[in-house]
Amino acid sequence: LILVNSRHPPTHMTQHHLNLCCSYGIPVIVVFTKIDGCPDHALATSKKELAKLLKSPDIGRRPFAVKNEADVDTCVGKLQILAPMLDISCVTGEGLPLLRKLLFGLPKRRRHEKKVNRPFELLIDDVFNNVPGVGSVVSGFVNAGELTVGTTQVYVGPTDDGTFLRTVAKSAHISRINTTRVAAGQSATLAFSLNKEMRKKLRRGMV
Repeated sequence: LILVNSRHPPTHMTQHHLNLCCSYGIPVIVVFTKIDGCPDHALATSKKELAKLLKSPDIGRRPFAVKNEADVDTCVGKLQILAPMLDISCVTGEGLPLLRKLLFGLPKRRRHEKKVNRPFELLIDDVFNNVPGVGSVVSGFVNAGELTVGTTQVYVGPTDDGTFLRTVAKSAHISRINTTRVAAGQSATLAFSLNKEMRKKLRRGMV
């Protein structure tokens, strides 16, 4: 998503982000924000300047204004050549349903449901030691498999000496809601049953 303030023309940073997306083959969706308080002439100027950037040889995208749900269906499968442009306002809510429909209509890059039968794998992003009443807590993304609280044995590591810590999850939360099962494709927080010495070995980047 390339966010553009509708009241001002695109900046050099906008052009830089567009060039990065083009270089890595990432589809571009342009969102003009704050249209509730933007004069018509300012919005028209911003769109005109951005259209020039999109049509430039370095980027090579065709601007496509999204006004209704039919436009969303038109551009979903053509994001390699089209650059959808939406007008939104977080104050009035204008344009947000179309943006939501467009985002949910994008094809999935990964099919995590196909990884459920693999061994459990959590990519640890954060570690919280000595949480009162809980102990050691880790948060991260479940890349494969599934875990049941209290029964599924897991190995956390590698530690500094290359070994893995054998333990079980005492509790699990998804979006701050307590759960007994986590599966591939979810971001989760797990509380592990570890003693004080084992807690000291936890760090970010483990699995």
